[in-house]
Amino acid sequence: MSGRDAPDPAVLHRAFRYALALTHDRTQAEDLVHDAWIRVHGRRQAVEPAYLITTLRNLWIDLQRRRAVVPMVPLDHEVAGRPLTEAALVAHDEVGHALGTLPEAEREVLFLNVVEGWTAREIAELVGRPRNTVLTWLARARHRLATWRANHPDQEVL
Repeated sequence: MSGRDAPDPAVLHRAFRYALALTHDRTQAEDLVHDAWIRVHGRRQAVEPAYLITTLRNLWIDLQRRRAVVPMVPLDHEVAGRPLTEAALVAHDEVGHALGTLPEAEREVLFLNVVEGWTAREIAELVGRPRNTVLTWLARARHRLATWRANHPDQEVL
């Protein structure tokens, strides 16, 4: 791999954090970033973060549609005598659980707004929804997390 073919670690890290917000599963997030990178890198010289994120989101939507058509059966709690991935263990963490209970749309817009610093208008363009819908999702997500926080005052918030 030549120097110009090497991925920018900062771009990949941003994409991974976004994928993790969508999937709430480390392994699935890694797979999404990999697939998105392969698609984007094959079409462009320089990979722009916004283009990579849009591609990643489209892949996620395709995956969700596929799951709706072909239901997936979960495996047992162990695979080949070993516990499932670290992400499965993190699911027991209460903060992770609180974020995991948010609907996907709310978790996605909350991540893009709080972590990535995107505006409601930018998020609306990405998800193809009106700005007011995005603002509603953000308000609902914040309210749900505030309610969780009030019920768990001893827990740290991310």
